[in-house]
Amino acid sequence: ERRIETSKRAKINLNTKEARQKLSEIMKTEEYRKKQSLSKLGEKNGMYGKYGILNPYFNPNISIQERMTKRNYSTYRIWRFKVYKRDNFTCQCCGDDKGHNLNAHHLNCYSDFPTQRSKLENGVCLCENCHKLFHKIYGNKHNTKEQFVEFINNNKY
Repeated sequence: ERRIETSKRAKINLNTKEARQKLSEIMKTEEYRKKQSLSKLGEKNGMYGKYGILNPYFNPNISIQERMTKRNYSTYRIWRFKVYKRDNFTCQCCGDDKGHNLNAHHLNCYSDFPTQRSKLENGVCLCENCHKLFHKIYGNKHNTKEQFVEFINNNKY
C-alpha cells in the first residue's frame, strides 16, 4: 500500500517541468555519462557474449553465405579488432590515431581470397581517408598486397 502511494507521488513529481529540466541537466554532465558507460561494460552488458543465434537481432532468414558477404559474423568482427589492436589503433599510412574513423583493410581482396579473410597478416589498419584514397586509385575489387605496398610507398606522409 505504501509503495503504491510512493509510486503515485513520484510520477506526479517527476512529470513537472522543473523536475524534467533538473534531470536533463544531470544527464548532460560528463560524470553521469561516464557512470552510464561504465555500467554497461563487459559482463554487465545484457548483450555480452551473445553471438550468432543467441543474439536477439539474429535473423534466421539470412543464409550463411549472405552473412559472409555482408561481413556480419563474429570471426570477421574479431579479425577486425585484432588488426586494430596489432596496429595500435593507428592508420599505417598517415599515422592518424584519433579513432572512430578506422577501417580494417584486407591486403588481398576479401572476395578473391576467401581463405585469407580472417588471417591477421592479411589485414592493415587505415583511416577512412587513406582507405578511400586506396580504393579510388586501385578500385574496389581484385586488390592485392602488392598494390598496398605500392600505395604506401607513394603516399607516406
